[in-house]
Amino acid sequence: MNADIPRKFGIIIRSLSGILAVILGYFLLHSYFFPSLNITESNFLNFIEIESLFAYALVFCISPSLKAFGISTLIAIDVVPFLIFPFSSNFNSIIGLSTPSISLVFYIVYLASFSVFFLIFFTHTNIKSKIASGIISALFLMPLLNYSIINIQSFSSIPLPYISLISNLSNPINEYGLFASIMGIVGFITLSSRTRKTELFLPFKNVSLPFFLVSLIPLEYSLLIGFHSISPLFISDVNGFSFKNISINFNPVFYLEISSFIVLLTGYFLRSSKKDLSYASQFGILISSISFLTAILILFQNFILVTKFLSIPVAFLFLSLSSVTSPRGIISARMLEKKLYDTVKEGTFREATLYVRSLSQLGYTPTRIFCDSLDEHRCDVSLWLSSKYKIDFGFCKNLSVIADCIISSSQFPTTVLEILDILASRDKESAKRLASFIISKNPNKIIRENAETRLIQLLDTKNVAKEETVNLPRMNDWKPDIWISKQLYGYNITKVLGIGGTSYVLQGERENKKFAIKIPKISSSTNDSTRTSFSTFEDLSKESSRLQDISDKSVNMVKLFGMFIDVNNIKSITNGNTQLYYSSPPAIVMELMEGGTAEELLNQQNIFLSDKWKNIVTLIALQISQALEVLHAEGYVHLDVKPRNIFFSNFPGKFGDEVYRNLVSGKVIVKLGDLGSSRKIGERFLEYTPEYCSIEQVEAMLVGKGANPKMDVYALGASIYKLLEGRTFNPSEIVSYMDKAVESFLKGSPFKVYLESARLRYLSYYNSLQVKGNLELLIKELTDPSPEKRPDMATVVQRLKSLASLNP
Repeated sequence: MNADIPRKFGIIIRSLSGILAVILGYFLLHSYFFPSLNITESNFLNFIEIESLFAYALVFCISPSLKAFGISTLIAIDVVPFLIFPFSSNFNSIIGLSTPSISLVFYIVYLASFSVFFLIFFTHTNIKSKIASGIISALFLMPLLNYSIINIQSFSSIPLPYISLISNLSNPINEYGLFASIMGIVGFITLSSRTRKTELFLPFKNVSLPFFLVSLIPLEYSLLIGFHSISPLFISDVNGFSFKNISINFNPVFYLEISSFIVLLTGYFLRSSKKDLSYASQFGILISSISFLTAILILFQNFILVTKFLSIPVAFLFLSLSSVTSPRGIISARMLEKKLYDTVKEGTFREATLYVRSLSQLGYTPTRIFCDSLDEHRCDVSLWLSSKYKIDFGFCKNLSVIADCIISSSQFPTTVLEILDILASRDKESAKRLASFIISKNPNKIIRENAETRLIQLLDTKNVAKEETVNLPRMNDWKPDIWISKQLYGYNITKVLGIGGTSYVLQGERENKKFAIKIPKISSSTNDSTRTSFSTFEDLSKESSRLQDISDKSVNMVKLFGMFIDVNNIKSITNGNTQLYYSSPPAIVMELMEGGTAEELLNQQNIFLSDKWKNIVTLIALQISQALEVLHAEGYVHLDVKPRNIFFSNFPGKFGDEVYRNLVSGKVIVKLGDLGSSRKIGERFLEYTPEYCSIEQVEAMLVGKGANPKMDVYALGASIYKLLEGRTFNPSEIVSYMDKAVESFLKGSPFKVYLESARLRYLSYYNSLQVKGNLELLIKELTDPSPEKRPDMATVVQRLKSLASLNP
């Protein structure tokens, strides 16, 4: 059955029941009791029954629930009569409200207290509230009610609550008081019930049980008339009726209770079919229709046939029955899934958990719900479910959708590696995309390393056949052009961007985006051009994930998207495995800087000689110092700051004025690259560039001392000098001493003598430096021979900001 049909039926039947209840309520109450307020001791109990039946019918058509029962019970039985007492001359003198009295005090306190606790328990719906509501109503509110209807003249004559009412039940007011007390306690307990949006419409819980409980209302009213018979309102004026000469004896309450037991048993047997909610909807439609038609029949026989085998107020009871059994809430699994999708979208995950629990009652496991969400391309739901529940990903046909979800949202479920493994066996392209994304974005180092291993395996299986036909050169004769047109780690290599002393830089493309891919050179040479190649690839892998995270924290750092480093592969490559070097080289995937480097900009004479050059250098230095400030704050030292590692996000311009404007406006951003050389503060390292590094950096490298941020301070000063003056800061003699110290170290020969010579030569050189302006003064401070005297990077940033503001 279409889920909309039962839902619309429920709305229609409750609307019709409400309309009939209003019409009938107005007719009865206006005819018998209003507008003259003709309520006496003789008809007072009938008034309570009629107006409470009217309240039940009206409230149930709005919200057929336990909470609605509590609301209607409290208002109709414990409030409305009390509001009538003061205005009825038949009662106010009997219960002591006509003149100031103790009962009047209790009356006022009762109504005020009732209002407060009604609001409290209406909004608090947990089990503690139920217990509290029962205790407070029994021990405080209902005793106040008792004392309000007993004519108490002094505090000394106050009797025990409840006992005084039970002792004289022949008095209608006492009967009402006891009935109101009992129903008030029940009303407050049910008032604190919770109406769940996630509630399923089930045959027993939502049809049979409500029908049974509402059918007990006539028995409840027996309390109201002294515990000895059924209320007269539910008994016909005749003993029976005849139809085609057949005489039928009629006891309406008896037959109603028999019917309620039949409905109760039917719902109990149907409960086993709860996995198919259509049975519940059909059952609800049947019972609700019968109840509504019965109410119509009662009105018909009273107003048309005038036989009165059932009294008119009983119609209220059947209108209530038609409302409480009508289909409502969640009437199909599909509707429940849509509700789940909406709650996840809104971020109300606690409620979403309840929807999943409700779906489980219908046989929907979290795995099935997850697969359905993939079919619907509901990424938010899929990611939430995969993070919270145990999912059998192999069950889903469209598992590749989850890879797109993870990539588009940058959210990683804890089971992402499990997803990757299953995708690898089904959809290798999706698996490769997901693995590459994990490597570039996931903050967890272990997960990234696992993704790298899986990606290498995926790529190796694809390229084996092709690689067998490639004639590879020896390692020392290697040419990076051999990678052009090859795919490395999911990136199509299109050209060689550059060849440095220790690495190759390639251009890779994926999904119409360009990236820079840096691959370390392999060489056994220890000459000047490869002096840092003895730094093993293992060093590059140590902090790959952390550096990747740091690159996200500053706009002035070249972003790292992934580091593909397998220690076992590195060992094989360094032992001469050219096939592995060709297919799976250690690589760093970086943001492509298409604007070139500061060193290249320096070579543009028209820019270098422009009157804006000093301002340009100041802005470049400022942005690089901001990147270094972040790096140092994260506990790392770059160790290779130089103009060649200073990049521009876009082409900076052809003329000095244009370059300056682009830097000031932010159209071009200066970025520090080669984070792969960075090491933790205090960690041993094997990186240096003698033209820009300090002598203590080379010494620390050779004797095993740790990296120090002041090494970057020196290199920044040397780089600023190179950009400003067009020549390297460290004289060639000092560079030669540092290189000789390194070469001697590698050969096992004494090396400290070269460092001492370099230090003496540098001291003389430093003292001879001439200071022309504020920027030159800063350079001299940054390159002080004593590291302790160099400012920290935060101070450098502030100094450069001041200089930039002085030169607009």
